[in-house]
Amino acid sequence: MKRTFGILLASLFGLTSLQANFTPAAWQSTALDFAAGTSNNWYFYPDDLGNPRILTKATTSGTTAAARKILTGGPPSWTAGASATMTLISKQGIFVPTSGGGGFLVAPHNVANVKAALFDNSGGHVVETADTNAGTYTGISAELDSTGRLHLGYISNGNTLCYARRNAAGGWIFTSLNLGSGSVIHDTAVVPITTTDVNLYYCATAGGVTTLWRAKPGIPQPQNQLLIQWSSNPLVNVENFVGQTLRGARVGSVGRLYYFGSNNSSSWTFKLYNNLGTKTDLETAGNVSPKSIRVAFGPDGKQRVAWYNATSKKIHYLKPLASGVDLPVPAGQPVALTGTLADPDLLGLHFGPDGTPYILYRRDLNEGLVAFPNDNFDTNGNGRPQILDTAFNSNQAGLEVLPVQPAVLGVANSANRFKIRFPTIGTANTNGLGGIQTSTENLLYKVELSPDLVTWTPINAGTNITYTATSFSGTLKTFVGVINETAPGAFPKRFARLNVTRLNYPY
Repeated sequence: MKRTFGILLASLFGLTSLQANFTPAAWQSTALDFAAGTSNNWYFYPDDLGNPRILTKATTSGTTAAARKILTGGPPSWTAGASATMTLISKQGIFVPTSGGGGFLVAPHNVANVKAALFDNSGGHVVETADTNAGTYTGISAELDSTGRLHLGYISNGNTLCYARRNAAGGWIFTSLNLGSGSVIHDTAVVPITTTDVNLYYCATAGGVTTLWRAKPGIPQPQNQLLIQWSSNPLVNVENFVGQTLRGARVGSVGRLYYFGSNNSSSWTFKLYNNLGTKTDLETAGNVSPKSIRVAFGPDGKQRVAWYNATSKKIHYLKPLASGVDLPVPAGQPVALTGTLADPDLLGLHFGPDGTPYILYRRDLNEGLVAFPNDNFDTNGNGRPQILDTAFNSNQAGLEVLPVQPAVLGVANSANRFKIRFPTIGTANTNGLGGIQTSTENLLYKVELSPDLVTWTPINAGTNITYTATSFSGTLKTFVGVINETAPGAFPKRFARLNVTRLNYPY
């Protein structure tokens, strides 16, 4: 995440009080004021470059076509495409992006069957039937395997576990397993590694206890038909006393399941289970009501996780603790929902091509929102992205080019040199490579020079510039940088600008 900030000779220098806060709790939200119809849901539908794009879809009854729109350009401002309709998919489900800006929207159609709408990058779609059986379908999960095939897990009529696989365009196979009238299935999470190596998780309540189970659908011999369970392939009890929401994700050749366990207490723990049989506690959630879980890969290739707590009306966000560490840990609560809410929910988590994270959620069935960090956006109208206001602890301050001839008090060898001065925030020190680095905001400041505003040369080596802290205000420091060559020398004039980079992706 890099922003170049050019300040010329006529630059301003006026430090104002601005307590910038770039913890996830400081994220901002913008509304998606483009409902397609009634009872909407919103889905991330990234374009071919990975930029956030949103599909909004209404719910209909019977065989009526459902209204939909595609939103582009944001955040913060979104543009709605023309309203269109979707026949044969009346209900809500889950969207699985594919490469090149396409994706699958998987959802029930009335009580008739389960459909998959294959979207292309232009917004066009073709609807396929994944399961031809009639039923009331809930708990849909969907994931691509390593070969690009789509796998589905879902629930029919409350107590039947279902699985489907797309083998080719329009070619589906599916199967089901009835658990009996004594069981109620709440959610599924399908995690395929390859076409035939599939883990299908589900949580079901029987006898007052909600249990997490794992099935491995396949085509056994000699039956030679797709089954969820058979004599040598039993259901596996993963854990008792679990929550009623699941989310699965594949990481290369490893499948992960995110869920909540209580150990028969009133306090929930957010957990991870992988297909190797390893369990890991990720967050002590307490006495909460977890409703939904979303997973996405960050710019470092590691997973991030968000989940919605219906008790506190907050979205929890987890990320890897440090470079090289893969397990996500709590990183704050980026979104707090307030006021009177009707069916709020966490709908999506997505990273743009520059590493910016976006969280999609709704307050009710007609009000969707996207939350994102302020770094890349001019949120106060001062003409520069917020990361630069953070970098200077001010919405006005910038580089100041000092006179060449006089020396700066307290700065050795500063006479007859090109000099620049800028404030920075937090605990900042030179990094020995021509830059200044903060530990609190995880920012790197590096100067570039130009004789003509056309050709810019970065200062990379520590011998080319010397920084001296000339004033202190608590943890704030003001630095003067001296170019280590006599001025004017070969250059009668110089211009300076600053690159600000947030290191190691704090999100």
